[in-house]
Amino acid sequence: SSGINAEWPFRRGPFIKGETPKRDVMNYCKRQANLLRKEKSPDDGKILLWELLALLCKQNGVVIGTDAAELLLADLDTTTRYCKTNIAGYDSEGQLVEISEEQKTEAVDQIRECLFEGQRKEALEVSVKYHLWSLALMISTTLSSEIMTDTMQRFSNSLHVDEPLKSFSQLVSNTEPSSCSSTSRWREHLAMILSNQSDRYDPNCNYVLSLANTLASEGMVHASHFTSLMAGSKLTSVLDKTSPIALLGLDHTKDIQ
Repeated sequence: SSGINAEWPFRRGPFIKGETPKRDVMNYCKRQANLLRKEKSPDDGKILLWELLALLCKQNGVVIGTDAAELLLADLDTTTRYCKTNIAGYDSEGQLVEISEEQKTEAVDQIRECLFEGQRKEALEVSVKYHLWSLALMISTTLSSEIMTDTMQRFSNSLHVDEPLKSFSQLVSNTEPSSCSSTSRWREHLAMILSNQSDRYDPNCNYVLSLANTLASEGMVHASHFTSLMAGSKLTSVLDKTSPIALLGLDHTKDIQ
């Protein structure tokens, strides 16, 4: 962009390990990110890559999931980031299934009667039908592990497709988040996945790579590269067309002029 080119003569370069002050490199990366923010249509992926480079420099190459999540959420409007109410209770078409308070009250009475009679499975089904998820999840813990897992999956399915909690619920159910096949609100979903990785070997990296591939398929190269780096991908030769990343910001799978 013209902004980047205008800044280029003022950089201190080349950047040489052990000679160039770390502060200079960090400030340069920050300036590039700020210049991009001023563009008419800022590219989130480009900004995030520069911010990530600055953070890697600051922390000596070590960035954990919550660090990346902070970058991903930093520029988002918290008032419109995601659904504030009615996060659950959606059908497969993404339409909210309205259930009145009167219906819920009647459902609770029915659940109570079922439990008086020891009919926990019937109570569970009523809870699920009327989206009384706290009761449903509590009752499912008294049944088999398979039923508990199935109930968690049904709860996940009822969450709005753009709700980051849907990604979290799918993670804890050992299911690849459906958000990994969509670019909608990808930053929030990626932040949720990165912030909730387990200490042992975690399939989350595969999920993150899946999202990176989705972003790449939609031409969002910079966003894809940021995501690939968060999955632990290494930069490879531009001749390796199977690699997710070779040069930052460049789609090396296409012919390079």
